Amino acid sequence: MNTIITVATHMPIYAWVILGYMALRCYKTTQDSEVSMLKALIVPGVFTILGLLSIFTEFKYLNVALASYVVFAVLGTFIGYQLYSRTAHFFYKDGKLMKQGSFVPMFVMIINGVVKFAEKIMIGFHPVLLGQMHFNIFYGIVAGVTVGLFFGGLINTYLSTKITGKFA
Repeated sequence: MNTIITVATHMPIYAWVILGYMALRCYKTTQDSEVSMLKALIVPGVFTILGLLSIFTEFKYLNVALASYVVFAVLGTFIGYQLYSRTAHFFYKDGKLMKQGSFVPMFVMIINGVVKFAEKIMIGFHPVLLGQMHFNIFYGIVAGVTVGLFFGGLINTYLSTKITGKFA
């Protein structure tokens, strides 16, 4: 319990803001909504920036961490595309392209958030991990795959807007 209190009280304000926004976005993904590529880019953009910022500013083995991040982001994108292709359903309502609510994007966001949070806690308690090659590789793999899941969903949504001719 003491660890939880320590983590919660030392979490920066921006992390609480991101957490609140993520909770709202998670809820909204379960509801039918109009397709908006701009809105769809926000969450993956935040996770990509945070992941790359960590790699470029914190890790000792920058090249190794970045290479594993990129390679596994491509793999995660493929997995995400396959996942969303099977679960994302689009339809028209009042002349607007809509996406049926789904729990898949919510789970992808939760997985990303939990992974990012767990990694930050691990680094906070054991900063020596930043200088260990195996952790640099591990971080690149996990962060790459999880952000790739988002991009797979984005590609699926983008292709659906291209097929239907509606790009919001």
